[in-house]
Amino acid sequence: MADNDEQVAKNLLVYAADKGTQDVDRQKINAIILEMSGDSKYTNEKKEKRDNSQEWIATARKKLATFDATQRSVARHHLTKTEARFEKRRHELDAAGTCCAVVDFDMFYAAVEIRDRPELKDKPVAVGGIGMISTANYVARKWGVRSAMPGFIGQALCRRGPEFGMPKTELVFVSPDFAKYERVAGIARAIFAQYDPHFRAYSADEAYIDLTRYLRCRVACGDHASARAMLADEALESGASRLAEAREAARRVEELEPELEALRAAGDDEDVIEVEEDDDDDEPPPSREERIAALEAELARARSLVDDAAGAFEELRGRGIDVSSGDMDVVARHVKKRLAEISAAVDALPALDIVADDKAGALAERVLDEMRATVRDATGGLTLSGGLGPNFRLAKVAADQKKPDGQFRVGAGKSAVLEFLRDLPCRKIGGIGRVLEMKLADALNVRTCGDLIDNLPECYCVLGKSAAMGFLHEVALGCGECGGPTDDGEEDDERVIRRKGLGNERTFRPVRGVAALTEKLVRIAGLVSERLVKHDMRAAKWTLKLKTTDFRISTRDTATKKTGKDKYVRSVKAIVKLLKPLLLEAIGEAEAAGTPLEIRLMGVRSSDFEGQYVPLARGQTTLKDVKMKPASPPRPQPAAPAAQKTLADVKFKPVSPPPPRSTHPAPASPASPGATAGIDGADVDPATLSELPPAVRADIERQLALWRKSRRSAPARRPPPKKPRTLDAFLAAPAPAPAAPPPTQVDEPAVAQITSMGFSRKRALAALQQANGDVPRALERLLS
Repeated sequence: MADNDEQVAKNLLVYAADKGTQDVDRQKINAIILEMSGDSKYTNEKKEKRDNSQEWIATARKKLATFDATQRSVARHHLTKTEARFEKRRHELDAAGTCCAVVDFDMFYAAVEIRDRPELKDKPVAVGGIGMISTANYVARKWGVRSAMPGFIGQALCRRGPEFGMPKTELVFVSPDFAKYERVAGIARAIFAQYDPHFRAYSADEAYIDLTRYLRCRVACGDHASARAMLADEALESGASRLAEAREAARRVEELEPELEALRAAGDDEDVIEVEEDDDDDEPPPSREERIAALEAELARARSLVDDAAGAFEELRGRGIDVSSGDMDVVARHVKKRLAEISAAVDALPALDIVADDKAGALAERVLDEMRATVRDATGGLTLSGGLGPNFRLAKVAADQKKPDGQFRVGAGKSAVLEFLRDLPCRKIGGIGRVLEMKLADALNVRTCGDLIDNLPECYCVLGKSAAMGFLHEVALGCGECGGPTDDGEEDDERVIRRKGLGNERTFRPVRGVAALTEKLVRIAGLVSERLVKHDMRAAKWTLKLKTTDFRISTRDTATKKTGKDKYVRSVKAIVKLLKPLLLEAIGEAEAAGTPLEIRLMGVRSSDFEGQYVPLARGQTTLKDVKMKPASPPRPQPAAPAAQKTLADVKFKPVSPPPPRSTHPAPASPASPGATAGIDGADVDPATLSELPPAVRADIERQLALWRKSRRSAPARRPPPKKPRTLDAFLAAPAPAPAAPPPTQVDEPAVAQITSMGFSRKRALAALQQANGDVPRALERLLS
């Protein structure tokens, strides 16, 4: 096979070069792959990428030809400064005893199917179809069959085995059952959460687990059960999660009740709720009865969650939380305080010397082995491979070293990390794909991480101060992401949003047309919405990813234009409202170019989550700081100028000055000359005041007394009554009026398809009846 063809084959499909293919003619496998791919759109797209890479390589070589001593000196100066920052972070993490683990199921989908069908154990098995393979077992990999390979190519490799030293056989295809795989993944995740309540799982078969805090607890307690109990109070966190859902539902009830009341009181001709329509949508907007039915269904769901607050209160009472107030906000503050105390107790434990103490490393290996064994027993024999390292990047590399059913640890400390990386191929590092691997090898003669660190000045010559250069420098030093606070100074709170984004994407048969593509968008948006609801998260930035039938990928971003809490969304309707204009824009651009848009993959990704980017200003304190610091004795407060901050400014929101109430000034108090810069008593929450330290509470009560005294000569001004938010108030709320029975002249599969996307059954039935059973048109109505 010619060199160019071999390179195309390597860029096309890398299956034959990876694990599992042993003692066979890999060059022949590549030739078969290239032959079967033929002149496909995928092949042509890969050839175009190869040609573009050759242009980049030629440009890089020209830069290197003029790389003189002066430029090298500048490069080394910049690299030294950057390395100092990376090494400082490494030292901090090593001092904290940071230990990260990555676990990865072996051939996950195939392993689940073989567990349920043992007769497939010794046969080449591929989960998927003739179009695309999701996972292949290790037997099939001996013939070069790999994940993400077209099924017809995998079948051809098995049938043409004698051409490269393997017997002829048939590839067994098994249809995927993603619901079953998700159930198995849920069993494993429950076990992972025992070691790290905030572990991350970006896919069903993989998890990123920060063992740092667990190892501290394990050393202090001696056994897993005690360490698990010390690390996290599961009953408390369960009750806290249920309470958070009830609080959110309570806020939703407050929003929906007046909206529903106004709609019921309005006439048929009054447009109480604004409904946006597409210009090309000739269907009428939802009727008043449909809107009422939809709001009633949503209100019923919210009230059911509020009702669950009683169960949450009982669960929290069992963990010693004071729930006597019956106010969800007050109880939530008690829970937050208790969780902070638990976290502080763990943080106070001594850190492990993960660099120099061999016992600490041995303990980490034993814990990982226990975790893998527990998952294997709980899932009916499914095996995991695991990796340990001082950060997740190295732990991920380590997890691939002993596949299948093994584990490996990368030692902590600079010398151990650099020794491990010296001969490691760059391709093994996440983020370095085939294209970048080829560029590094052909332009810079860099093939291993050791080559990379030796040629950093040359990389700087080609890449400059780009993000790619920073990434490669970080890779060369073995630094990377890990557990704990992020580098940008954000502070962990009761709920840490560590992930940068959350999304889903799906591959399907080529689809074209506004209606069909919108249906795909709704379905994928529903998957993302479900995950956001599950994690109690909302996002402000959204990305639409499209892959055409000629394998060209494009992404388009948008963000909500609202401010405050309305900036963050997670409902299917809101997501589609944001992303559908991007989809229509892509369709319009393709039609203008004379090639109708035909899509084979669509993805939706959310980012910029609510509460994610709120770093404290320098010197700024929070309520947690005020409550947790030891109280200091009260001191006289000197008169402060208008711009000077006082305790009132920390605790209460600044209020605008009230209008003059009297022509006579209120008498000043000689006891507290500085209190006149104080507070408006209408803004004081008695429940919060009762929780403050005695000294702080006494100072505020003195200011409240002055505030009351200053109002005696003027008519009392009462704030508007606030709607009670106690549990009893919500439980006493009247039930919604019964709605008319939904129509039944529609297919149940169509109803199930729409309700699976997050819509209520009532809305689905009404929309399908209006659309004469047409699912795409019904979805258009629901989203208009």
